[in-house]
Amino acid sequence: MVDNAGAVRYANNAALQLLGIREIIKPANFFDLVSINNDDCNYTLEKFRASQRIDNLYAILCNHTGGEFDIDLTMLKVRNDKSQERLVFVLRDDSARRQENERLSWEASHDPLTQLFNRRAFGQGLDKALAEAGQNKVATVMLLIDLDYFKPVNDKGGHLTGDKLLHRLADLLRQTVHQSDTVARLGGDEFGILLPSCNMERAEALAERIRAGIEALIVEHEGEDYSVTASIGLAQINPTDTSTKAIMARADEGSYLAKGRGRNQVVVVLVSGA
Repeated sequence: MVDNAGAVRYANNAALQLLGIREIIKPANFFDLVSINNDDCNYTLEKFRASQRIDNLYAILCNHTGGEFDIDLTMLKVRNDKSQERLVFVLRDDSARRQENERLSWEASHDPLTQLFNRRAFGQGLDKALAEAGQNKVATVMLLIDLDYFKPVNDKGGHLTGDKLLHRLADLLRQTVHQSDTVARLGGDEFGILLPSCNMERAEALAERIRAGIEALIVEHEGEDYSVTASIGLAQINPTDTSTKAIMARADEGSYLAKGRGRNQVVVVLVSGA
């Protein structure tokens, strides 16, 4: 509880921990002890006084000792016997709930094996790229990576060997692309990459680096070496595209043509055909 000037008049033990103090020896100003922010908005004494009541404000509380907490805040105004207005704050440490929500959100958008984005998240990125097609001077390019000879790795070396190879492949992809690019495991031995603001020349060069990097990957198991190659299809996202399905189909056609031409190569498919 604080008064109209912001002086803390009462705080229980849980509140004292959030405030970063052990006890209230003399009225300390609440807003000298902490700052409360939400979506770039700093909640000051004046802002709280201007409100009659605030319910379930999810914010970040930073105290004077450097402690930072995700909180769920409720504030209401009361008056004491002398009709002096008081602000009553109910502060709940919300860190555990937020961490759980972040974990669930991450799991919903990522592949658990490779830690890359999953097909659902990739689809959302593709939707966004299609919606923005034509707004940027340079288009977005999609890569579809279909591994060659991955099944024999699983069949002969076992699934743990296959998983190890996929881990190594995921690391290779992360290290090769830019932070602004989207890398996803679409399922099984199929991967997708979105390259925003990327001309086809750069996209082809990047795809070739990825192809060569995959070819050089070797996983050892019980004295035997296991490796794969990749057939990669490229498709540019154009303003004339009417659906993400058509874009995926072009990239998929590229990887299919690459396999038909002997595998371990990169094929670009234009809107008018290969």
